[in-house]
Amino acid sequence: KGKRPSREEMSKAYVRVNGKNVPVSSVPQTDRRQIVQALQATGQAPTEQAIVEMYLAGKQKGPAK
Repeated sequence: KGKRPSREEMSKAYVRVNGKNVPVSSVPQTDRRQIVQALQATGQAPTEQAIVEMYLAGKQKGPAK
């Protein structure tokens, strides 16, 4: 495996979602942890793309009731 990107590199990284560039850093750390756990629990790889997509999907639905 390659070395993990530095915090500075990650702050500049983005993924493309629905034709828009979304900064990876836009996902708060607490949300990121929960999303990674949810992805792993369902056997999915916690890629940056999947994390950001899941975060944005959750934001669109609004807060859980």
